[in-house]
Amino acid sequence: GEPPARPELSTEDRDALVQAFRASDDGKPFATDQDALDLVSLAIDFCADYVDGRPLRWSPVVVELFMAGWLPPKVLADRSLFERVPDVLPAWIRHAGRVRGIPADAIEATVAAVGDLTESMLAAIEGEESFSPAKQFMAAATEAGVGPSDPGELERFVSDWNAGRASA
Repeated sequence: GEPPARPELSTEDRDALVQAFRASDDGKPFATDQDALDLVSLAIDFCADYVDGRPLRWSPVVVELFMAGWLPPKVLADRSLFERVPDVLPAWIRHAGRVRGIPADAIEATVAAVGDLTESMLAAIEGEESFSPAKQFMAAATEAGVGPSDPGELERFVSDWNAGRASA
């Protein structure tokens, strides 16, 4: 048989999850911290788009997939954003677990996985060879001073990249 269809999660639904986190006891320390909220948004997007479509469903395996298999090769950000993961992700996991009614010991086992994977995640962001092609491209564009918000410059960079003239 076919696997069940992944439920679609709209931008509004994703934003509502971030806002609910901000208002929760777990999220209040991060309510005005944009880097933390960006990480929560990334966690939501990961589960919604790459796992099973349920952004509140976290387990040690999902933490491993997120921290070891998705963040380092996919997300182009300063090291400081990755260094925030061990502070922010446990708060998101606790919030998500409480919303779902997950037993406290299961939530804490999932939180423990964050600590177990932090060192390997931080090591993985150092090697550009593990970057996805899209992240390699955006890193090269950023290094060349080309931002994604300037369509003309980005188009010129793409032409140079495709012609082998852009530096990687």
